[in-house]
Amino acid sequence: MVEMHNQVTNIGGFSFTERFVLGIGATNEEEGVILAKAQDGRKVALKILNANPGDPKYEEFHKCMRTEINALKALNHQHVMEIVGAGLDEQWTENGQQMRGDFIATLLECNGELYEFVDSTRGGFEEPISRQLFSQMLSGVTYMHQQGIVNRDLKLDNMLIGDDYTIKIADFGFAITIEGRDSDGKMYT
Repeated sequence: MVEMHNQVTNIGGFSFTERFVLGIGATNEEEGVILAKAQDGRKVALKILNANPGDPKYEEFHKCMRTEINALKALNHQHVMEIVGAGLDEQWTENGQQMRGDFIATLLECNGELYEFVDSTRGGFEEPISRQLFSQMLSGVTYMHQQGIVNRDLKLDNMLIGDDYTIKIADFGFAITIEGRDSDGKMYT
């Protein structure tokens, strides 16, 4: 879906003049993940959560955004999405309307989800490609665990794939430290 704007919208140094929705998140809102540009011209995926204080679901998603920001800031690996900006309780103007919410900007270095790729090939890969993809997934997951972070939402939809079959692990909204939510070692999965 593409929604045109009459003016440029800026959120924390990232701008867009149209909402080209890259994906719909757990909120099932059209905000989802949109294509934007950083001030240096790089393409970014901008995940936006519009504020809705008092709504229990908003509070839960706001907590997930904070978790995702913290996890991405702690990780720096070739097979994990690179965060380039984030904000909680930010304010911006979009089409003349005052907006408030959270955002996460990650470099856009992919062509879609691994799920779409698997679906388009009807699940069949040549062995060298399968080996390469699986090796990259393991590399990313091993690194996350070495950094003390568990994703808890690994699935093909959250594995992004680039032109050269490079995997990027995305969506850390349910991430948790290895110590666990209550520092008792339990992940509550």
